[in-house]
Amino acid sequence: MEAAFRTELLKQREREEKLLYLLRVTGEENLAAREDYERQIRQYQSEESINFKMKVTELSLLVDSLQQELEESNTRIENLLKKVNELTVQNEELKLASEDAKKSATIAAYEAELQKLAYEQQLLDEKILLEAQKLIQDSAKKQEEDVEAVITSPEEEITYVPEEEQEKYQYIMKVMLVNGSPHHEGCTYTALQEVAKALNEDGIETKNFWIGIRPISSCLSCGNCSVEGRCAIDDVVNVFVEEAKDCDAFVFGAPVHFASANGAMISFMDRAFYSGKLALEFKPSASVVSCRRGGATATFDELNKYFTIRNMPVISSQYWNQVHGNTPEEVLQDVEGLQTMRTLGHNMAWILKCIEAGKTAGITRPIPEKQVKANFIR
Repeated sequence: MEAAFRTELLKQREREEKLLYLLRVTGEENLAAREDYERQIRQYQSEESINFKMKVTELSLLVDSLQQELEESNTRIENLLKKVNELTVQNEELKLASEDAKKSATIAAYEAELQKLAYEQQLLDEKILLEAQKLIQDSAKKQEEDVEAVITSPEEEITYVPEEEQEKYQYIMKVMLVNGSPHHEGCTYTALQEVAKALNEDGIETKNFWIGIRPISSCLSCGNCSVEGRCAIDDVVNVFVEEAKDCDAFVFGAPVHFASANGAMISFMDRAFYSGKLALEFKPSASVVSCRRGGATATFDELNKYFTIRNMPVISSQYWNQVHGNTPEEVLQDVEGLQTMRTLGHNMAWILKCIEAGKTAGITRPIPEKQVKANFIR
């Protein structure tokens, strides 16, 4: 009985030792597993922390980028608002300019109508003058015939109308010779005087006009001449236009400077032909140029363009109207040039007499249509 009890104790002890062994082994495994678990947890938390920090950094960069884009967008919006304001101001200015343009167009149309009426009145005055001249000529002719037909007694003498009395019934035509040279009696003057010589031989009166040496301003494009009928710059141009009203034809002379007319002459022509339209149009004209060596034909073409924009018949000669020489004495040696000047004078006298004969026959100059202006951009 006791032996069995001891055997049972031994077995019980053996079982306890095995159990303790199992517990020890299991505890160590559990501890290792726990430590491994905790290590994995720490590693995971470390990786998560790093990833979180990286994401935070990325988000911070993204926020900064978005903030910068927002600022740029605000700047663009401000610029666009400024442009909108500028465009609004420009639109208002364009509206005002459009209204001013409409007013200017109305004024221009009114001025054009006034010019047309003034032109028609001028034609009517010319027609009345022609009829009066014709009546005077008919009266003088009848008086002359009556005088020739008078039968007088032996004591009486036949009386004739003196020539000086007859001449006052005849219209004396006048040509103005415009000297555009800064030299009063230089080469250009010499050429013009050769033209005058031929005109005088044909019974045409001539008048010299020198533009002088004072500075002549170019056209200011102010429109004053359309309102007041004269240039706003009161200088030699206005003097010329006023004297041109009593002339029947013109010869414009200019020296050649760099293959062009001298600057003062160009300014003079620009303003005279723009402001003095009524005093110039339909009157025969010609140009004369003087040069030392070259550039004459270019200047000749330049001057002729003024006539062809004012309905002025252009008188030609046997050659282009030019003389060569550096001094008046040298010009007098240009025999062909001087002959060209004389031929020009005779041709102009012939044309003037033809026009006068036409007036006597009742032929008047044409009435121009109302001018149509079409700009290339509209």
